[in-house]
Order: sequence, then structure tokens, then C-alpha cells
Amino acid sequence: MERPIRVDEIQGLWTYLTSIDWTDPWFRYLLLFHVICCLTTILIRKKSNIQFIYFGFLIMMVFLSEYINEWAARNYKSFSRQQYFDSNGLFISTVFSTPVLINCLIMVIMWLLNMSKLMSEVRYVKHRSKRKNDSEPIQTSENSTDKVGKKEKGD
Repeated sequence: MERPIRVDEIQGLWTYLTSIDWTDPWFRYLLLFHVICCLTTILIRKKSNIQFIYFGFLIMMVFLSEYINEWAARNYKSFSRQQYFDSNGLFISTVFSTPVLINCLIMVIMWLLNMSKLMSEVRYVKHRSKRKNDSEPIQTSENSTDKVGKKEKGD
């Protein structure tokens, strides 16, 4: 078994990621969690209310990652062959929080695109309504003169 890499030995993200023993069984469950999160993000893309709740859940998971890291550091022997959970939180931030935040970023991008589309539709409807309102006074004034003309003829 390899010696775990110390935080002060890290030269870059790629070096750090390659130092992790990805064959540890619990990584499959972590990967499954991230796949489920990604699929959920995609499946609920048109359900705004559910997205807000899901977004809150994901942000709460990131917020709680410090506590998850502390718990995992104390209990790593029950699910892992190595102690990955450092006090700086680099490991949990890299393999847990970053993918979760990417899902949140995807949702924010979807919201912005949806908002942009809605603003474009509102602008189109306003423009159409303004054109319709601009053309109505002409018709109204013609109709009012016709009525006045008919009254005058009848008198």
C-alpha cells in the first residue's frame, strides 16, 4: 500500500488526483451519487419549483461538507483503506463539493437561459401590443367620424 500524499507535497491538481487510489470500493458509491445528481439536474430542467428545492439541497450538501469531512476523517477505517480526509478539506472539496457545485452552476446557467428566453418573449409581446395599440386609434378615430357623419346625415 502506498503512502498517502501530504497536502504540502502536492504540485498540482492532476498530481493530487493521480495519487488517489481510485480502486477503493467507496469511490463507486461516490461516483454513483454524482451520476444520480447529474441525471437529476437534467431530468428536472423544466420543473422550476423542484429545481429550487434540489438546488437548496445541493448547496446544503456543500455547506455540510466540512462536517462530512470531519466525520469521515474520524471513521475512514470503516469504509476506506486510506485516510484521504485532511484537515484542510482539499480531498472532499475536490471529489465531492466541486462536482456538486458544477451541478449548481448548470442549474444557474439553465435559469439564466430560461430567463433570457422569457425576457425575449415579453419584449416580443410588448412590441406586438404596442403596434396593435398604435394602429387602433386610427381605426377608432375613423369609426367615430363615421358615427358622427351618420348622425349628421340623419339630422
